[in-house]
Amino acid sequence: MTHHKNDLSQMQNALLSTTIEHAQRGYQNAQETIRFVDTKTGVLTGLCCLLLGAGLELIKTCLAIGVYKAPFNGHAIDSWCIVAGIALLIFAISGIGCIIASIHSLTARPPLASTGFTVLFPFFTPPARSTAEEYARKIVVGMKESEIAEEYQNQIISVGAILEEKCKWHRRAVLYFRAEVLSLFALGAAVFLFSHFSKL
Repeated sequence: MTHHKNDLSQMQNALLSTTIEHAQRGYQNAQETIRFVDTKTGVLTGLCCLLLGAGLELIKTCLAIGVYKAPFNGHAIDSWCIVAGIALLIFAISGIGCIIASIHSLTARPPLASTGFTVLFPFFTPPARSTAEEYARKIVVGMKESEIAEEYQNQIISVGAILEEKCKWHRRAVLYFRAEVLSLFALGAAVFLFSHFSKL
């Protein structure tokens, strides 16, 4: 009977060790994905700013050729001016929206409050410092595999929530960026056509 219990205990320990290794790989994958999303968001923010700069140059061109005056002068190609105005409005809104969404995606977030302090993510607020220090003593004393597994359970949930939030705002930034690109093309086309037909 004792031998059977020992075998069962060994099987449970082996299963727990395998589970912890699996959790480690999952946690590492989540961290790498977060870094990848942050890198993409950083590049997207840079491209967004470049497009905003290009848009400002187009606005200068609009002012130089007098696009804004045409609708009030009874010009024959008012439609191009309207298109340019709408494109400019969409361009400005989408550019600002892209930057705001990117900032939200890049903003670091603490773990979920329900997970508490863990060695895997040693984040704590000043009022919880004493509790965190007491918990951290387990590093010296030694942690049971069940405690390590519980930490991974809590931390994977926390990191998963952070990753979901980052991806959500990154997708929004991408949508705004697409609108920014399309509206910039529309603005450029409208300015070009206005400039071309106004010379006829």
